[in-house]
Amino acid sequence: MTRLISFVTAALLVAIYSMAVSAQNWDDIVATAKKERELTVYNGFGGGDEFKEINALFQKRYGITVKMLEGRGSEIAERVRTEVATGHAIGDVTVNGATANTGLSQANAFQVPGTLPNMSKVILEKTFVEEVPLFVNAYGITVNSKLVPPGQEPKTWADILDPKWKGKIISDEMSSSGTGHTWFSVTLEKFGEDFHRKLATQNLQFSRTVRENPRRVAMGEFAMYIQTAMSDVGRLEGLPIRGVVPKEGLPYTSFSGAMIKNAPRPNAARVYINFVLEPEAQLVLAKAGFPVSTGDLGDKVPANLRHLVNAPLLGRQNLEGQAERLKLAKEIYGR
Repeated sequence: MTRLISFVTAALLVAIYSMAVSAQNWDDIVATAKKERELTVYNGFGGGDEFKEINALFQKRYGITVKMLEGRGSEIAERVRTEVATGHAIGDVTVNGATANTGLSQANAFQVPGTLPNMSKVILEKTFVEEVPLFVNAYGITVNSKLVPPGQEPKTWADILDPKWKGKIISDEMSSSGTGHTWFSVTLEKFGEDFHRKLATQNLQFSRTVRENPRRVAMGEFAMYIQTAMSDVGRLEGLPIRGVVPKEGLPYTSFSGAMIKNAPRPNAARVYINFVLEPEAQLVLAKAGFPVSTGDLGDKVPANLRHLVNAPLLGRQNLEGQAERLKLAKEIYGR
């Protein structure tokens, strides 16, 4: 009941705040943002240079300087938490994964950005009221092109249980937080415990070096890696691997933008979050292999990445019950 009341209260606050902001002219918000001249973005996404490119595009359009601090998601979250708790916010916007940002929302570290013109384009679900989904990291399969001829790759997730793959699969660790456990959580929910108990008999080889695992597949050390971030496939173009999307879809981690509570440059923060939803910014992310929050960008996406960027999404990790799932993963896989 307490959670229901909290949800209803939050929804009412969002509605009231949105009506207040929508009463303002967006052009006025942009004009005020330009007077603020700069903003600070805390980026907990450990990717490539995508946001550097987006920031350059933003600055070119609005003349607003972007100062970006990059770090591990947990480090960025702790910085935001500390600034809000001490009442000395320096950052304006945070870009981070679902786990970190949901925790910050629960700690009352964010404020609702109000009505954003591009919010109507977003097709991804929201976890908390202040969230603006920007893109996702989706996890599929990479196979060695020489060891797995075309047509013989897994078509469904159940296909990785085929005995012919025994000893030929590399996996991220599933009994500790990270990509492997996200994949474990989603597939556990969708396919059940029996799926994992059968997979445990496949003599998986485990490694936490998630960026190196596809390269080990490319070198022929393994036939496949089952939790490949699809954004890594494009970076490995030229190597003998290919990305595979099982027909059920891909587990994923959502990355979102949020406006830090009492942000010193609130209008620039709103304009920035809205800009990341613009087609030109979303295309920067899509060209890196990320499914984006505004959906299909058509033939603007490189042909070799379209089946990855437009892949169906299987689901994302439910943060409730994570401790129990970690224990179950350890029990099933003996690690």
